[in-house]
This record gives sequence, C-alpha cells and structure tokens, in this order.
Amino acid sequence: FPIAPAIRLAYWYLQPSLIPYQIGYRFETAADAIAIGCLLAGTHTWLQQNARYQRVLKSKLFLLIPLLVLYAVIFMDSHHRRYLLFSIPVQNIGIAACIAWCVTNTSGIIGRMLNAKPVAFLGKMSYSVYLWQQLFLNPHSSAIVTSFPLNLLLVATASLVAHYAVERPSLQIRQWLEARLFARQKRDLILSQRDGGISSVHDEARP
Repeated sequence: FPIAPAIRLAYWYLQPSLIPYQIGYRFETAADAIAIGCLLAGTHTWLQQNARYQRVLKSKLFLLIPLLVLYAVIFMDSHHRRYLLFSIPVQNIGIAACIAWCVTNTSGIIGRMLNAKPVAFLGKMSYSVYLWQQLFLNPHSSAIVTSFPLNLLLVATASLVAHYAVERPSLQIRQWLEARLFARQKRDLILSQRDGGISSVHDEARP
C-alpha cells in the first residue's frame, strides 16, 4: 500500500507537469486502489464473521466515512503533496468501506436501489466500461470524442459492443474449455471423496 503513494510523490517532485495526466491513469499510481479492492474481496467471508467489523458497519457514525471521502475529493487540491499522500488513500479506503456497507446492508433503501435491474445491468457492464472510459472521459483532452455528451454516448456504445462481442463470448469459451479440460480432475476428486467416505464407514463398522 505505501508504494503507490510514494510513486505519486515522486511524480510530484520529479515530473510535476505530468501529475494531471499520470496520477490515477498509470497503473503504478493507482495500484493501491486495486489492491484495496482485492483485499476486500478476498477477506469478505472472514470479515462477515468478525463482530467488530459488523459493529463498525452498523454504527451510525459510519455516515462520516462517505462525508470524509467527499471532503477529500472536493476540498483538497489535487496538485498538493497531501492529496497524493493522504487524500487518495482516504478515498480508496473510504470507497471500499462504502462498498462493504452496501454489500452487507442489502435490505435497506440503498441496497434495493443497487439491486435494481438497471444498476445490476450496469454492474455486469462495469468491466467493459472500465476499459473504454479512459479514451472518452478524459477531462484534460480537447478532442471532439471527449466532449459532452458525445463522450458518454461513445463510452456506452463501445462498452456494449465489447461486452456482447468480446467479453460474453470469451466467458462462454472459458466455461466450455474448463468443462473439458478439468472434467477428469473433477471426476477423480468426486471419486476420491466417495471412496474416502466409504472407507471411513467400513472402518467405523469394524469391531
């Protein structure tokens, strides 16, 4: 986690003119955000069983977290060292905490909104949107393809095409390959588990 803030700070000292164009776009400047998301996904099951974690999510003071994220986004100068070192990590951790809260509180108003069909469809499209948005949602570009509202239309079009023409067929091919490549391993695993269960029954039946 400390590597990405250090890299952002190095840009500030060595190449300050590149900060608007590099921070958040290059992998090494945004790796901590990806790492926090992976950490949350990987520990979700364990965290759900953690009493302290549940108390934090259910606390009324949790409202301070999204407010803190908004403050870090709106009121801190994005060209300042404090923003690169502290504000971006606050945003990353705060957004991850808000996602965890939404996943845990699915029965509330926000949970029902996030589970609505249009939002769920956008969630399925999110990877394609993530891949294509950088081309058209660049606030530092004066190209016509980045002008509003054409940029939103292009993001939607490119994402839909990528999702239905590339992503979904690729997932189907993956499932087809996995079913054939790992069918034997799956069958052997089932047989070994069944044989192990039979052996244990025989052992218990012995006098």
